[in-house]
Amino acid sequence: SIAWQLVASAFPIAILSNPLTFILLWFCLLLEWTGIVAGAWVVAKINKKVRGFKRDEEYVGTPEERAAKKHEDHDENIHVGAGHPRIPVQPAGSGEFDLHNVDDEEDGEDAAKKAEETVAANEEAAEEKV
Repeated sequence: SIAWQLVASAFPIAILSNPLTFILLWFCLLLEWTGIVAGAWVVAKINKKVRGFKRDEEYVGTPEERAAKKHEDHDENIHVGAGHPRIPVQPAGSGEFDLHNVDDEEDGEDAAKKAEETVAANEEAAEEKV
């Protein structure tokens, strides 16, 4: 009940100077530190039961099974450049959002050059309108 919280807030020194309270406080802090009673575990367990989730190994297999089936992980096949690849880039000051400047497996220098060209073209178009 909330009565104990009200008493503890009214008399904090008396409550905290009690050795039993001090031991219980440290026990609770230790238990919370372990993460055993974290709410995320409870939510995950309920979600697993309701939706029938399984471990990743059941869906994609273990690394050894993937290697045996020639589905190994190849880091050299991952083409990830700086920033977010394949995200449309809109240079500052440009008009509409054009999808022709989507970064399609280009290195950073080519994308930067293309972005500068787009900005220059938009500036020229803006000057012609004026």
